[in-house]
Amino acid sequence: MMKLKMYAAWHSMAEGKTTPAPTNPITTNSAAKLSKCQKKILASAIIGGQLQWIDSWADGIIKTVNFEQATQLLNQNTDILIEAICGWSLHWEVEYTFYCKTQLGEYYENSYAYTEKNTSINKLQDVINLNVRDPAREKQNPLHIYDEGWKATILAN
Repeated sequence: MMKLKMYAAWHSMAEGKTTPAPTNPITTNSAAKLSKCQKKILASAIIGGQLQWIDSWADGIIKTVNFEQATQLLNQNTDILIEAICGWSLHWEVEYTFYCKTQLGEYYENSYAYTEKNTSINKLQDVINLNVRDPAREKQNPLHIYDEGWKATILAN
């Protein structure tokens, strides 16, 4: 778990927009201590949360988006959120995009979508590479690609 906490993506969760605090915020210190009801509420709050990565971003940072409701629910305790997201198998929609430029200087994008069910976050990058990136890259003109990236959105279970 400590290794996962070092990912820049998880630290960026606290930097998102804030939303009004819920009436009954979760106050436990660990995702394992959440009640069944609290887990259900948290699972609902993370739907729509995204991980985003673009090849040209510095240091290979994975950004997080749309986790504001969950972090508010957890009183900004991102450790619980990290533990829950890393420990749960989730449904994901992955959109992989190639950013291209023709020899004439025209820009275009090609995006490919893929849905993966019951996958842990630790296995997500392999899913992205094997099931989305590699097959989609074969359809690209390699001379046109100047950047590429993906976003993975958490879907309802």
